[in-house]
Amino acid sequence: MQTIQSLQRYLFELSNTYDATICIKDFTGFMRQDKAIFQALSPFENHTSAYCNYVKSNKKCYRECLDMIPKILRKCTETRSTFSGFCHAGSFEYVIPIMDGENILGAITFGGYASDSPPKNKNHHALAERHPELD
Repeated sequence: MQTIQSLQRYLFELSNTYDATICIKDFTGFMRQDKAIFQALSPFENHTSAYCNYVKSNKKCYRECLDMIPKILRKCTETRSTFSGFCHAGSFEYVIPIMDGENILGAITFGGYASDSPPKNKNHHALAERHPELD
């Protein structure tokens, strides 16, 4: 239990220190197999950045966000290592696969920074052009 609480404190400290969003993607349900793990990691189940929450207030954008999850799993399965990239809304993230042997259980995403630098179709200006209701 102490280790799980230490992990939660560490994740909060990382998030606060770097002003970044940490989100845990649970591809297999591993978090719900242990009540203590679930309680410790559940604050990290969703992106909580103001930018992400605003984008997800649009139903179509929220769907696009959810559509990223299988893509993350596929890339984790292919690379089996840390990678980085931009989501559909232009947020930059690092993705760290959570593995048990050869099995991909989930992923930790770290970042959530809006950027002008990704390809033009994946930045916050392009998102606003595709969805004028988001300014």
